[in-house]
Amino acid sequence: MRPFLSLVATFQSCRHHLPNHLAPKRLGFLIAMSSKALVVDPFCFRQFSESEASKTYGGSVFSESITEFENIVNEQYDGSKLQDGYAPFCKHIFIPNFTDEKVNVLEITDDNQHHLRTSYEARNEKELPVLTRYFPRDLVVSSDNPLP
Repeated sequence: MRPFLSLVATFQSCRHHLPNHLAPKRLGFLIAMSSKALVVDPFCFRQFSESEASKTYGGSVFSESITEFENIVNEQYDGSKLQDGYAPFCKHIFIPNFTDEKVNVLEITDDNQHHLRTSYEARNEKELPVLTRYFPRDLVVSSDNPLP
């Protein structure tokens, strides 16, 4: 099952809607470096197999190159369908999943809720940890019970 990719992006069309004091600092850099509406932020390079950092990354790793990924996403981009994110400069775009990655989300049910765990996690040392909840893969995924 490969329904949709949810992409959180900072992109060119965003700059027209933001007062200068709210614009993220990287926005100008990304726009200057690309004529594309959407680009992959360097922070996300670890999610692409062409990056050395992908070898130690614990999340989804895409087999598509960064350029291929950007091209496909930009072909499907429609600025009128953006969904609000957590802040004025953060928007979501939902497109059909064109990758080989499976959705890494499971519904919480009476049968699996006892496996649910919580922890405070930060993506890097500069961020404050936030409360996350998750299912440990080895407790919910097996040959008898693969991911959807």
